[in-house]
Amino acid sequence: MKIAQIAVVLSFGLITQASATVLSHTGSNYAIVVNDSRRVVNLVVSPEACKLFSSATHNGFQTTPQLSKHIYDQLEDNFDFVVFQSDQFSLPAGASYAGRSRVIQNDIKGTGQSIYDFTAEYGSSGKLQCIIHLAYQIALRDGVSLHEIMHRWGNFLKSVPESGHWGFTSIGGQLGGWKSGTLQSLGGSRYSANNGLPGSPWFGTTGNVGNLLPYAKLELYLMGLIPIDEVPNIEIATDAAFAGTSRNVFTASGFKTVTAADIVAIDGARVPDYTASQKDFKALFVVVTSSPLSEARFAYYDNAVRNFSEQSPTFADTGYYNFWEATEGLATMDMVVSPEDVKGGMTPSITVRPSEEGMLTLSWADIGYRLQFSTTPDCWYEFESSFRNSETYGVVSIAIPMDGDHKFFRLVK
Repeated sequence: MKIAQIAVVLSFGLITQASATVLSHTGSNYAIVVNDSRRVVNLVVSPEACKLFSSATHNGFQTTPQLSKHIYDQLEDNFDFVVFQSDQFSLPAGASYAGRSRVIQNDIKGTGQSIYDFTAEYGSSGKLQCIIHLAYQIALRDGVSLHEIMHRWGNFLKSVPESGHWGFTSIGGQLGGWKSGTLQSLGGSRYSANNGLPGSPWFGTTGNVGNLLPYAKLELYLMGLIPIDEVPNIEIATDAAFAGTSRNVFTASGFKTVTAADIVAIDGARVPDYTASQKDFKALFVVVTSSPLSEARFAYYDNAVRNFSEQSPTFADTGYYNFWEATEGLATMDMVVSPEDVKGGMTPSITVRPSEEGMLTLSWADIGYRLQFSTTPDCWYEFESSFRNSETYGVVSIAIPMDGDHKFFRLVK
């Protein structure tokens, strides 16, 4: 009989309350904790490893294969994206990026990428597509997450050769460029344009305003969500440079037009096309720290993940697009750790929460364990019934009177 962590109710009414976690594992040099909604994974590593990773430098990003292997030691290879999050308010001195991604494998034709597979380096057996590092706290909901996800598919095009981003083009998406229709000639080879967001009279060549903008049509095409004939003509400025410190006025010797037909002729048709491409993705959100997250920090990230992954509009309420809304409702991002994602090494914990109605709610991960109770530590009984709460994503809960005879609880398998 395998016994999991015990939560104790003391005889004089005080409660030893577990933190908001339902799964955990402690390895030789790391620990993994999953919160009770299963949206947030906390990977606890040494202070030295955490500092290096959170430095947001090239050397720090080079630690992602090992961090990923820790994850795959305990979770199944079911994720398209693994998003690592640093729990820091701002970027440290010397940081070279706010967000960074690496495509781990590609089997799609027509996006400018070759066919390759580096999944084994990260502990994946072939499912993982992209690793992302978000280097500051608000980056998932409010920052650069849509941008970094887009790097799974762009920009690798030869037809729009702009060094990984959209540069001085009319694409106006997550990877940069001005919004089509905002370009104006100022005379003397000078032009102005903006990203189309009210109150933001500028545009970026390597990105715009993070999650304040949805994906552009070309980006949706590269993601496999729309047909090529929905992509408008793209204007590319030649010999372009911003005028001084301005981010909306630039000089250019001219413009060239790239059509949808040009993209197909130069880079080939996307295979699979939008009728057969993947639309539903699964991501794992991992906060890397040197000590376990508090319940308040878990709650903060849980809210961000819920907001970013839900399949309903969020822009009107928050001012930021989530993944579903940014893709025009054409794609989803599941960010919940399901029971099928968990390997045998993860141990469920009991979360105990009292209510004002005099009840205790005990919750635990639904991975085959049963809850038992006892009035003494040596005589255990099964509860007659429990109920499943669909809103807690694979967590089983039971409510009992706080003034009952239950003094000790444990999970058995």
